[in-house]
Amino acid sequence: MYRSFETEQEHARAAQLLAAVDRGERWIFDGAPGSSEFGGSLIKQYFTRGDTWGVFHACLFRGRLRLQIGFSPDLPVEEEVGLIGLIRQARRQAPGPASLWYPPENARLDRLILHGLPWLVHGHKTRELAFDTRPAFPPVLPPDLAFVPYDRAWLEAVCRLLDQALAHTFADPGDAVFSRDKEKYDAEWLGLARTNACRLLLENRVLAGFIARKDAEIDLMAVAPERQGRGLGRILLQQARADILEEQAGEPHLYCLDSNNGALRFYLREGMRVTGHSGYAWLDALPGT
Repeated sequence: MYRSFETEQEHARAAQLLAAVDRGERWIFDGAPGSSEFGGSLIKQYFTRGDTWGVFHACLFRGRLRLQIGFSPDLPVEEEVGLIGLIRQARRQAPGPASLWYPPENARLDRLILHGLPWLVHGHKTRELAFDTRPAFPPVLPPDLAFVPYDRAWLEAVCRLLDQALAHTFADPGDAVFSRDKEKYDAEWLGLARTNACRLLLENRVLAGFIARKDAEIDLMAVAPERQGRGLGRILLQQARADILEEQAGEPHLYCLDSNNGALRFYLREGMRVTGHSGYAWLDALPGT
């Protein structure tokens, strides 16, 4: 049965379960302290039946409905209808597009979300990886390489680089995701560049790589396709790591699609460790909205 949380221990158990998804989900479950992007909880329920317990949390985050769902050990048999009812209730309160985050180790829950919901679902799975906080030095650059802050003059070139280098991660590889929304990204990157959190890697004054981070999170990192395989990705990653640790911003971390095996192997070789594994689903807006 679903009910309100009754004890601090129940809340702590639920928060710990969502922390295994990734650190961002626990932070949001706790109300995203320090952020103005949290719009409040709509439904916050604890589930218990026999030895199984779980959490259902619907909230507004960045102006959209966000659903956080998880069970230990898994969604019980014959509880699918009740869960869909809670999702439907949350969507009536916020009928636009919704994101849904859950532990993919919940196999029955995973099947329900990806194949059993009465709405169009787009899904993937993501790994959270992190470095520890031991001091790290920035890479030594050869004379033909240089880091410079992002500048608007590079907008078109950066968007082309990202659209080409990250195409394999798009739902439609032919979709120019960054070029299509370039004005939005330009404003974001200019803001980050003021604190040295958005940089270009130039090789003989030609754009070779791009990196953007938000506090301790490495948000975007890419090397121009024609320059891949030469160690430039390692330079970008280690520079970001050193910058984060120098600023004492926290544990350097990033998110990588579970299906992006090459990138996962690269991050593990560079000394990162897997600290979370999340299932993600995107639900389109309800009809009539």
